[in-house]
Amino acid sequence: MLALERKYRRGAAHPCAKLTPQQVAAIRRCVGSCRAVARLYGVSPMHVSRIRRGHRWASTVRVNRGHA
Repeated sequence: MLALERKYRRGAAHPCAKLTPQQVAAIRRCVGSCRAVARLYGVSPMHVSRIRRGHRWASTVRVNRGHA
């Protein structure tokens, strides 16, 4: 059986992407509120929350924040 190939671009390769992998890593390191961080990067607070929880940009390397 052949592996299925993705037919769409992910992350920074997508033409509508607003963030780079470096910005995603910075968002994960930020300790401010989702609203404040979202204003800095021009995205929604929900998008920041999903990045921090690993529901978005999961393909980038996660930063260990010391949580179990």
